[in-house]
Amino acid sequence: MNKNVIGVEFDGNKIRIVECDGSQAHPRVIKAFTSVITIDGSAGDRESFLAKFIKDELKKNDIKVRNAALGIFNNEVHLKYIQMPQLPKNKFVEALTMQSNELLDLDLEGYYYEHRFLGHFMENNVIQNRYLVIAAKSTMVDEYISAFASANINLVDISTSVFYPFQLIPDTHKVGSYVLIYLGSENSCVIIVKDGIPQFARRLKIRKMYEDAFSKYGLFYSETEDDFSEEIIDQLGEILLNESLGTVNYYHMFDEDYIPTEFLIVGAGALKGSLVGNIQSKVNLPAYCLDILTKVDFHPGFEHPERLIEYTSAIGAAIVAMGVKI
Repeated sequence: MNKNVIGVEFDGNKIRIVECDGSQAHPRVIKAFTSVITIDGSAGDRESFLAKFIKDELKKNDIKVRNAALGIFNNEVHLKYIQMPQLPKNKFVEALTMQSNELLDLDLEGYYYEHRFLGHFMENNVIQNRYLVIAAKSTMVDEYISAFASANINLVDISTSVFYPFQLIPDTHKVGSYVLIYLGSENSCVIIVKDGIPQFARRLKIRKMYEDAFSKYGLFYSETEDDFSEEIIDQLGEILLNESLGTVNYYHMFDEDYIPTEFLIVGAGALKGSLVGNIQSKVNLPAYCLDILTKVDFHPGFEHPERLIEYTSAIGAAIVAMGVKI
């Protein structure tokens, strides 16, 4: 067994897998592929099916690794932003657990969750702290952990797919303020970044946006289609930009000084025709795909490195896996 790792992203019915070697500072992509998966049946059946699927896909692509990191962003993963008066950490956790329905509009029983401190501000002469809470259904997470274990893979990290791309942000953006748009196949996310730190995120049902745009012209959306017509691209660009600007305006209620300098686009949707260029044409700020090749290298035999933007989350997950010592 070699020391390579894999990064895995589940996105709707697609699973993206990237094999990497090197180091966190100098990662190198060896292989990257996407497969379509449909999981039905009871929890036990799904776990067995998923384990066999992972094992078969790795064998088919001649990948022999021990460690992996997994990115998930589905309807059982929740991103919640809250503000509370400044409390000691133990008191904050206690309040979060006891008042989750009120604070998060979500009962945390049956969820694994983590929180990230985002900063503080004064309100009515009281220090208020802002937090991001990431919660995932525990049964889902346990199912993934067991399935990967049955496939003889250690899941050394599990997180939401939308934050793994930050492993690939260039050093020039470590202190920047910008809008990052993650375009998955099923769900997407607009993330407000200030001083290099994600401050707010809003989920978008990107698949439904695609389907609605196509149906307007009497067409059926196929997720294998990358070459959208200019009419479809124009409508999608308008929708995405409006959603992004709406998210910025909403965040201004918490931070009126926030001024983004650009839009960065990552994920599979960035390959959809001239979508990125269309967004650029509609906004008075630079908008472009994140150039991940400034942060990663690729194996000499690797084909189509220009499509690596599709694997941003999986590559970011692999980079995280490299840093975990087992």
